[in-house]
Amino acid sequence: MYMNIRKIIITVVLGTLLLASMASAQGELSQTTLKQINTGFFADHAIFESEIDTLARVEVYYKIYHSTLEFAKSKENWQARSKLSINVTGNNDFVSQVQNREGTVTVKSKARTNSPRDFRSGQANFDLPKGKYKIKLTLQDIKSHKVTNKDFKIKIKNPNIDNPRMSDVEFAESVIELNSGSVMFQKGNLAIVPAVSRMFGGLPESKLLYYLEIYQGNDSGVTVVVETKLRHRRKGMVYRDTLHTALDIPVVRQLRQIALVDMPGGMYEMEIILRGRRNKGLANRKIEFEILQTVESMIRTEWKMLLRQLSYIAEPGEIKKMKKFEEFEQRKQAIVEFWRRRDPTVGSRGNEARQAFNYRVHVVNKLFTYSRQSGWETDRGRIYIIHGEPDKIDEHPYALSSAPFTIWHYYINGRYRRFTFVDDLGDGDYRLIFLYDGLGQTPDF
Repeated sequence: MYMNIRKIIITVVLGTLLLASMASAQGELSQTTLKQINTGFFADHAIFESEIDTLARVEVYYKIYHSTLEFAKSKENWQARSKLSINVTGNNDFVSQVQNREGTVTVKSKARTNSPRDFRSGQANFDLPKGKYKIKLTLQDIKSHKVTNKDFKIKIKNPNIDNPRMSDVEFAESVIELNSGSVMFQKGNLAIVPAVSRMFGGLPESKLLYYLEIYQGNDSGVTVVVETKLRHRRKGMVYRDTLHTALDIPVVRQLRQIALVDMPGGMYEMEIILRGRRNKGLANRKIEFEILQTVESMIRTEWKMLLRQLSYIAEPGEIKKMKKFEEFEQRKQAIVEFWRRRDPTVGSRGNEARQAFNYRVHVVNKLFTYSRQSGWETDRGRIYIIHGEPDKIDEHPYALSSAPFTIWHYYINGRYRRFTFVDDLGDGDYRLIFLYDGLGQTPDF
């Protein structure tokens, strides 16, 4: 669906979950892993055709939240300084390319230093020949000397210039039409601000916004078909459309949006297929992203799942009563009352209990999703949601006399609890073994 560019100023609100995307949904929990999830530093990339025929333009995007930097008081302001190094190394005789960016962030209040909504983002471009490359981003906080790394690998192929071609997909956080001049995120007469974290949703009016380029090739005037599919990790195909595009100019820029209302939350795969004459496939792109679920959409589309999640912390009889509600407003009010009863600071702006619960569900879905079973449905996910992050973790992935196992210890707040999870089948699905409540055990450390 085409868009009226002049009306587009769309900002995706990520809320308070600053969670980095992980290469694999099924992971091991450790203090190191949790630290990686909590970082406020994101990186992504997309590949487009360069103005130089033999090269490709690799765009590297980054996003740094204030919460990942250390601020110091400076007169009436607070300041943080950082240095970002973007290093590209390749195979064969390629000479490494490096771009360094130094930045200073100044805010007027201490609250802004840890704001989940304040960030700076940027883009670095590299024109590269065909080959395999490793791109490494290193962020150094000047005050604390803390160093955070992000890296990924890419492969650039020689294009078939005779046929129509397609760029990578760039997810967009916001788009503004430019009247003149040039800016960092410029694509033609547009400024495409990348959605580096690939997380969308969280509000009823949220949209998935993305950009791609189609190159004419030597077959001018041909009409191609762009087919878009969205697949939910558990539910399969949830969206599909096709768009016919006439390639009457060398580069056709497409900015598209998909409404996310009633889309279930979770991990998705977007597949875009470029088809030519006689429906011949010319190019194919796949890219993963995440939709953050709103309470409203969960009530409409995932009511039973929502109640199952809440059952982990509910009192006896609470969920049974809520199951009887069929009207949207009844269900919505029931959720409001559920969390009102658990609000530790009534009258304050937020509900810390609800925020902690949502955060934990998000973490376990990142770490423990197994096949088509969401992380919150697994044994480790359930224990994490109920009790939070373990105070100590003993990991035994290569036990000689037993199946791989891990032990979680809780002792800082409340009674000592110990939970043991065993991977009996060796498939990464760790199951909780008796004692299921974790009580009545002696610390073994």
